Amino acid sequence: MLLTAVSMGAYAQKFALKDTFETNANGWTEIVDKKGETTIVDGVLRIKSKKADSFYESHFYSDMDVMHNFEVKCEVKVKSINDDSNFGIILNYMDDGNFILFSISEGNARLIKYENYKIIGQISNNIKLKAARKASVDLVVRNTFQKLTFEVNGMKAIEARFIPLTSSGIGFYVYGDQTVSFDNLEITQ
Repeated sequence: MLLTAVSMGAYAQKFALKDTFETNANGWTEIVDKKGETTIVDGVLRIKSKKADSFYESHFYSDMDVMHNFEVKCEVKVKSINDDSNFGIILNYMDDGNFILFSISEGNARLIKYENYKIIGQISNNIKLKAARKASVDLVVRNTFQKLTFEVNGMKAIEARFIPLTSSGIGFYVYGDQTVSFDNLEITQ
């Protein structure tokens, strides 16, 4: 893990974090129960859901300033890309009922905003991501002047404007009978 924070004058800041998941130095949430698990093992953050209706996530609170532009990217290995499960990146994580979720499944990308455990907003878009077994996917989220952009394998999947961010909580999630390994998380600002 590499962590640097450098102040560059009165108004500009620079922050960079790289997590290779060799350890849990950032304090990612881990859980193991009968329905699934979220663990750091073999140099990846692995989220495994064993049930079709289970939602598993892991998160931590970064030191980035969400009021400034940033980029979050990671490499993902997916057991199976299909319509029955989805996975993605969580931003603005405050607690289990308040966050923004960027998710993907076969041919579909969505941005979902949860507030007090309820969906209060949603954007979806078709993407060129086909069903596949043991697939590799690159995910990127950028915040540029109050515009959030979600990319999947270099393709723009979702663009949303004026979604206020208040928390530096970042995470990953999996829904449905699925196993996903997240690796090489990079956050730059």
